[in-house]
Amino acid sequence: MMSSSHPSSKELSNSSDLQKNAAAIVGGGHIQSFAELKAREKNINLDQGGGSTSISEGTVITNGPAQDINATNSDITDGSLVAWGSNPTDRGHGWGTYTNIYGGLVGYLQNVNQQGTSHDIKLSGASHFLGNTDFIAVNVGKGDLISGATVSNFAAINVDDGGIVEDVIVSGSSAFLDVSSGGVSDDVTVDSGGVVNVSSGGLVDGVTVNYSGLMNISNGGVVEGATLYSGGNVNIAAGATVDGAQVYSGASLNENNANIANATAISGGSIYVAGSNGIVSNLTATGNLSGTGSNASAIYGAISVGNGGTASHVVINNDGYGAVYKGVATKDGFNNGPAGVVQGGTVSGYASLDALNGGTILGGTAMSGGLLAAAGISGAGGGAQGYISAAHVMSGGYGLAGGGAGLTVTKNGSKYTLGGSGFISDATVDAGGILDVNTNGTVIGGNVYGTALIENGGLISGVLFSGAPVGNANILPGGAPDNANAYINSNAVFSGNTVEGEATIFVAGTAVGNDIRDRGVIIIGEGNSHYFNSGAKGNGTYYSGDLTKGTATNDVISGGGTQIVSSGGVDSKATALAGGTIRVDAGGTDKGAVIAQGGTLIVNAGGYVSGATIGADQDTWANGVLDDPTSDGAIVSDGGTFADGSLADGAGSGESPSKMGGLIRVEPGATVTGLHMGNYGQIEVLGVQYGAGESVVYSDHHLTLMSNGESVWGATLSGNYNSGAFQIWDDNGTPVIVYDTCFLRGTHISTPQGEVEVQDLRKGDRIWAIVGGKKTARPITALRYAKSQINKALPVDLAGWSVCIEAGAFGENLPERTLWVTPEHCFFFNGNLVPIRMLVNDRNIYYDTSREHFEYFHIETEPHSIILAEGVLTESWLNTEERREAVNLSNGITRLERIPSRTWEKDAAAPLNISADFVGGLWQKIKERAVASDLPLRTSEKKLFSQDCDLQLLLSDGTLMKPLKRRKNQYFFQIPGEKRAVALVSKKFRPSESIGSWVDDRRQLGVLVGKMTVAIGDRFHLIKAHHQAANLKGWDIVENSPCRWTKGEAELPSLGSEEALKFGASLIVEILAGGPYPEQNNPEIYDHDLSKEA
Repeated sequence: MMSSSHPSSKELSNSSDLQKNAAAIVGGGHIQSFAELKAREKNINLDQGGGSTSISEGTVITNGPAQDINATNSDITDGSLVAWGSNPTDRGHGWGTYTNIYGGLVGYLQNVNQQGTSHDIKLSGASHFLGNTDFIAVNVGKGDLISGATVSNFAAINVDDGGIVEDVIVSGSSAFLDVSSGGVSDDVTVDSGGVVNVSSGGLVDGVTVNYSGLMNISNGGVVEGATLYSGGNVNIAAGATVDGAQVYSGASLNENNANIANATAISGGSIYVAGSNGIVSNLTATGNLSGTGSNASAIYGAISVGNGGTASHVVINNDGYGAVYKGVATKDGFNNGPAGVVQGGTVSGYASLDALNGGTILGGTAMSGGLLAAAGISGAGGGAQGYISAAHVMSGGYGLAGGGAGLTVTKNGSKYTLGGSGFISDATVDAGGILDVNTNGTVIGGNVYGTALIENGGLISGVLFSGAPVGNANILPGGAPDNANAYINSNAVFSGNTVEGEATIFVAGTAVGNDIRDRGVIIIGEGNSHYFNSGAKGNGTYYSGDLTKGTATNDVISGGGTQIVSSGGVDSKATALAGGTIRVDAGGTDKGAVIAQGGTLIVNAGGYVSGATIGADQDTWANGVLDDPTSDGAIVSDGGTFADGSLADGAGSGESPSKMGGLIRVEPGATVTGLHMGNYGQIEVLGVQYGAGESVVYSDHHLTLMSNGESVWGATLSGNYNSGAFQIWDDNGTPVIVYDTCFLRGTHISTPQGEVEVQDLRKGDRIWAIVGGKKTARPITALRYAKSQINKALPVDLAGWSVCIEAGAFGENLPERTLWVTPEHCFFFNGNLVPIRMLVNDRNIYYDTSREHFEYFHIETEPHSIILAEGVLTESWLNTEERREAVNLSNGITRLERIPSRTWEKDAAAPLNISADFVGGLWQKIKERAVASDLPLRTSEKKLFSQDCDLQLLLSDGTLMKPLKRRKNQYFFQIPGEKRAVALVSKKFRPSESIGSWVDDRRQLGVLVGKMTVAIGDRFHLIKAHHQAANLKGWDIVENSPCRWTKGEAELPSLGSEEALKFGASLIVEILAGGPYPEQNNPEIYDHDLSKEA
C-alpha cells in the first residue's frame, strides 16, 4: 500500500499532474499543505529506492484510475493517501519499516481493496479508514501495528498473524474489525453499526460496545475485558471465550456453547447463556429493573440461561434479576429445547434468580432481599417444572416453589404471573428466611430454621423444622396473627416432616405422617390462610386470607413434642409415644389416636376424642397404692368428650400386676361414652377424695362412681362386663376405677384328669367343656389372678365381697360343695347364663362379709365355654374387652390395631339373660328351696319402703319448697318473684335393693321426670333442656324417650329470663316413676340448711 524509495528529492507546493503513463518518482520529496499529486493513468511511486517522503496536509493520487500506489518510508501528516479512480481492481501496496500516517485519510472512495498487500507497517495517530460506495480493507499482519485508527463506512481492518491494532474505533455502516489467528486488538470501541469479529486464535483485550455496536466471537476467539452499553450486543459462539464483561442497561451478551467468566450485568443489562458445552462462571447482575434489553432472551432475566446453557457462580444483587429455563426464550414465550443450568447462584438486595419452565438451579443462595424461585411464567409455554437443588435461603431472603393466580414477579420492567410447577430439594432456610411453596410447588428434604408457607396446592415433605419461630419484617401486621415456622393453607400438604427444637407449625390444610418431637409443636385447626406476593422491587410480602380448617393423619408425637388440635381441626390416627402429647382444644376433633406408654392425650373443655386407644403400663401398682406420673395416659377435662375409646389390657394378677392397663383421668363433668376397658384398665376420677365411701355401679352399659351413696361421675361402656369386677383403688388420695374379675381359690374345676383346684391350673391345661350336652376337652388359653379389695363404706353389693353359694342351693348336690365366686360370675340355667349377683336371696346365696381377704382366678378358653365348677354348670371367662394387636408400620412405628372384640351376642357359649322375668323366676324357685330347707335370713334388719318420693324444690336462698298441690303425677310449685328455683330434690333408691336383686339396675336414682312446664302470667311454655343436656348436674343418662331420671338432687335448667320471672312463676313437674324408697334413706341436700322450709 505504501511506496518504494526515490532517487531524488522534490517538493510540490501546488497542484501537480502526473500525466498518462507517467511514472513520477519523488525521492525525499515533500508534498506540502493542500498540494495534490495526481496520477491520471498508471502508477505512482513515492520514495522508491530513495529516502524519506513526507506528505503534509496534502492529497496523494486523486482523480484518476491509478492501479498501484506504492509508498515506502513515507510520512503522511494530516494528508490523504488515496485512490480516487473507479477501477475496482486497483490495489494498494505497502511495505517498509516505518510508514507513518498522522491524521491521514486512507482509502477514500473505492480504490484500495483486499487485493493490496502490506507488511512491517506502523500506523499511528488518528488514521481514518473510510470507503464510499465500494469497500476498502487493510490487512495487518506480522510486524504490523495500527494505533489510534478509526474504521468508518465500508472499511475494514483485518488483523492476523502477529498483527496488532490498538486504540481503534469501529463505527458506521459496514465498518469492520476482524481479528483472527495470531491477531491482537487492544482498546477497541465499536458503535453505530460497526462490527468486530473475533475468530479462532484472535484476541481482543479491552473492548467497548456502544449503541448499535456488535461483536461476534466465534470458535477459538478470545475477548478479555468487554464493556457493553445500551444497544450494544455481543454474540459468543461455541468454543469462544469471554473473560470479564460489564453489560449495562439495554445491552446484551449472548452465549451459545461458549466460555464466559467474570461477567456482570448492570442496571438492566442482560447476559444470555445457551448450549451445554461451554463453561460459564462468575456471572453478576446488579442494578434496577428499568432496563429494556433488546434481545428476546433478556425478557425474563438480566442473566438468562437457556437452551442447554450452564453457568456457575452467578451473583445477582441490587435489584438485578436472572432466569434459567428450558429452550429458547422469545417475546411470546419459550421454544422447546434443552434446559439451562445455573450452579452456585447468589441473589441479594431485592434481586431474583428464577428457574422457569424447566430450568435448573444447583446450590443457589438467597441473601437478604434476594429471591430464588422455581416456577413457570403463565402463558409463556414450556410447560415444564422449574428445579432448585440445595438452595440456601439466608435471613431476609426468599425461596419460592410453584406459582398461583395471585403471585406476580417483575421482569425487565414488566409484571408476569408465576404459574406452572416448581420443585425445590434439600433447601436450608435460616432463621429470618422465608420459603413459599405455592400452587403446584413441591419441596422435598432440607432444613427450615426460618419460616415456610405452603399455599393452596403446595407440598412440603421430608423437611426438618427446628428452632423457635423468628418474626419477619416482611410479614404484614395482622396478616400472620401467630408466630410460627410454617403455615399450611387449605389444600396444601405437610407430609413426612420432622418438627423439633421449639419449632411451631400451623396446619389449616393437610398434615400426614409427620414426626413431632423435642419441644416441637404442630397445631391443627382453623386459622387464616397466608399467601406470598412479590413487592414492587421483587421483594416478598405475606398476606392473610380466608379462614380454613386443617386435618392431620398418622402423625407421630414423641419425647417432648406436642400436637394441638384446635377449633375446626381434625386429627386421625396419631400416635403419642413416650413424652409425646396430643392436646384437643375446644372445637377440635381427634379420631383413632394411640397413646403408647408414657404418651399423653389431653381433652380440654369442648374437645372431642373418639376411638382412641390408651396403652398399658402408664403407671405401676405397689404396696396398695398407684404410682403414676400426672401427665401420662388420657386426661379429660370438665366439658371434654372421650367417645368409643379403649383402655388396653394390663398383665399380672391380684394386687401385684406386672403391668397396669390403659389409664384415663377424668374431671367431674367430663363425658366418656362407649369405652372399652381392658383388664386392669383404669379410670381415675379427679376432684374426688378416696376413702369417702366410694363404690362402682355397673348396669346396662352404664358405669357410675358413687361417693357416700351419691353419684359423682358416670360413663357408658362398650361390650359386656362383670359388674363385680370393678374395684376402687387408691392413687395418692384419688379414687381409681380398676376392672378385674372370677373364681375364688380352692374352687374345684372338672378336667379330664379329675377335679383340680383353680389355683393349680396352668395355661395349656385341658378342662372339660360342655358342648351340645357332651363333655369336650378344651385348653386353657389364659389365666388371671387377683386379690380382693373391700370398701365397707359401700352397700354390700358394691363393696367387693364375694358371693357364697351353699351346697345344694340350685338342687341336689348343685353345687357339690359350698362355692365362692365374684358377683358377676355367671351360671348356666335353662340354656341361659345369669350373673350370680342377681340370684342373691340372703339365705343360701349371699354376700359373705366374713371373708374380707380372698383370691380369685380367671380361666379363659377359646371359644367361650360352659364348664363344671364344684359340679355345677358355669362359664369360663369371656373376654369382652377391647383388644389390640401390635402391627409394625413401614416408618418403623409399632401401632396397636383393633381386633374385633368378643360380645355376648356373638361369642358367648350361651345367651346372657338378665331380664327381670327370667331371672325373677329363678330367684323365686331358689328362694323357695331355701325356705323349704328352713334356711334363715342372714340379715336381721327389716327394711321398710315407701312409694312417696317426697319431691321438693330447692330455691336460690337454700330453702326447700314443698309442692303447692299434687294432681295424680303432676306436682305444682309456686316460685316467689324474689327467689330462683335451683334444683329438684327427692328421696333416692336403688332398684336392685328396693325391688330385688333379680332387677339388673344398681343405680341410685331419684325420680323419673317427664314434662316440665313453666307458667308466667297466662303464658305456658315447656322446658326441654333436662331431656337433652348430657352434662346437666344431678341427672342420669339422657334417655331415648322424653324422660330422664334424677339422682336425688337435679339441677334445673333456666326457666326464663330474670325480667320475666321477677313477679314469680309456676312450675309443673310430671313424675313418671320412682321408688320404692327405703324409709331410712332421707334426701340429703349438701351445703344447704335443711332446717329452712319454704
